[in-house]
Amino acid sequence: MYGDLQHLSEGLEGRSKNPVSVLFDALLRPEADFGLDFPSVVRWEHHPEQKIGHVVLGKGPAGGSWQKMETSTLTISQGSWMELPGLTIKEWELLRNR
Repeated sequence: MYGDLQHLSEGLEGRSKNPVSVLFDALLRPEADFGLDFPSVVRWEHHPEQKIGHVVLGKGPAGGSWQKMETSTLTISQGSWMELPGLTIKEWELLRNR
């Protein structure tokens, strides 16, 4: 599977050296690195009958580069880049502030 993802990410450029991350970014936030706000080309579907506990893609521990950063490091990523499937930052803030 990982080989297929590497093949699909050939020729893509992004902020990461991980080809899978670059592919995911290109699909989820097309042209975001250029400041553009195009809609995602990914459609999320919820299938409760197919649920699994979690999936971690990669060779190292979950979190990627965050594992190597000091706890004092902050991100300046756009809020929309931090969203989860089906949950915008605005929706999360509303839920958090209840």
